[in-house]
Amino acid sequence: MRLDDLHVGWARLDELRTAIRQIQSQGKPVVVYFSSSPSDGEYYLACAADWLVCPPVSTVNLDGLRAEATFYTDLMDKLGIEFEYERVGEYKSAVETYSRTSLSEPAREAREALLDDIFMELVTTVAADRDLSPDRVRELIDGGPLVSVDAERAGLVDQIAYEDELGQIIEDKISRGAARVDFAALADRSYHRTAWGPIPKVAVIVAEGTMLPGTDRDDLLAGEVLGAQTMVAALREARNDRDVKAIVLRINSPGGSGISADLIKRELELARDKKPLVVSMADVAASGGYYIGCAADSVFASPATITGSIGVYYGKINLAGLYEKIGIDKETSTRGAHADMYSMSRPFSEQEREILRQQVHLLYDNFIEVVAKGRRLEHEETEHAAQGRVWTGKAAKDLGLIDEYGGLQRAIASAAQLAGIDRNNYEVRLLPRAPWFAAPPIRLPGWLFGYRADDVAAEISALNDERIWYVLPWRLEIE
Repeated sequence: MRLDDLHVGWARLDELRTAIRQIQSQGKPVVVYFSSSPSDGEYYLACAADWLVCPPVSTVNLDGLRAEATFYTDLMDKLGIEFEYERVGEYKSAVETYSRTSLSEPAREAREALLDDIFMELVTTVAADRDLSPDRVRELIDGGPLVSVDAERAGLVDQIAYEDELGQIIEDKISRGAARVDFAALADRSYHRTAWGPIPKVAVIVAEGTMLPGTDRDDLLAGEVLGAQTMVAALREARNDRDVKAIVLRINSPGGSGISADLIKRELELARDKKPLVVSMADVAASGGYYIGCAADSVFASPATITGSIGVYYGKINLAGLYEKIGIDKETSTRGAHADMYSMSRPFSEQEREILRQQVHLLYDNFIEVVAKGRRLEHEETEHAAQGRVWTGKAAKDLGLIDEYGGLQRAIASAAQLAGIDRNNYEVRLLPRAPWFAAPPIRLPGWLFGYRADDVAAEISALNDERIWYVLPWRLEIE
């Protein structure tokens, strides 16, 4: 396995490790070659293999984890832009990037806990796989990154070699005379069914991206969008298809529009009433992404999955100060006391803020009720797990927010079992169906002060269209 520049989160890395273990369980050794210097996550994945090889001029970047928070409040003050919001949840810190200049104590507490859990997973896994003590692994991390020769000396890699030498290495150390098989030969293999009749199917519905109304799309500003319209259509198709005996919802979403999340949840409930529904959480299933997962019969996640964030906020961008600075004047005519309540050219009045407070508390109470009912928890238990706090899958399991550890394969197997399907006689159908032609996504280039420029533009743009947000605090990436 050649490993190079793998852009997946810690939960999916855990799933890939499980896949390596499954290969090994069939008596097939696995060799990993680092085509470039591996990150902490890539090394975590590679440790599952039997033999690790790196090039002579390279480093093993096992040097610890980081999570950065970027704040735009001072910049917005200079521009005359103000972020107006109401929120519920002590830890619902999605608003802080535009309202503070540093992490609040609750936000810092939650972030530190996430880092602690994932760092512990990294240390204990590397220690077990490389036959080192946890203390020794921490020592190596604190001394990292390590050049290849030092990594070999420390026991982090097994051999230093160039890629053209891999064939001989495998033959000498691993293959035991096995013949080489390419992908084309594997694709030509024929598989035969052992039963007659229609093939029962498990539908895997992929919910990936920020939830917004409309269809799935790669938006110039919003990036990857999980469209409520597309998701509802896919769920109805799976619900009404007689050959589909069970449904697996694969969630990799930080949430987004509260209205979109609720529409998707409703369709999931209708599907669950007709056939088994299992959720598989990938790297992120938080806020609205967690909200929709509560409709399932059972929920699987990795210990490193980022989930929870049970909270809500309303917000808008007030550009009145910017307009004044750059010489733009506006005159608004209205009919109705609050017709221009969401205008970006003025702040909320105190009466309007009170309306928002009442609404945001109502929506939060609904979120709590959805979680309590779906997860079969008492109100007090749900409130303890809520307040907008983000959890790892490890903590979520202790809180009752998920059922079991496991990746997509385990979720599919569980759904088939719930449906009473012969485990050797069913197919997986992937939904939503991919379009015949999909143009490559257009993204704004580059990075802006450690934060993607398209992410900043997306959030400001989206606030102009959506009011109710069930969304993960920050765009959290732990590297």
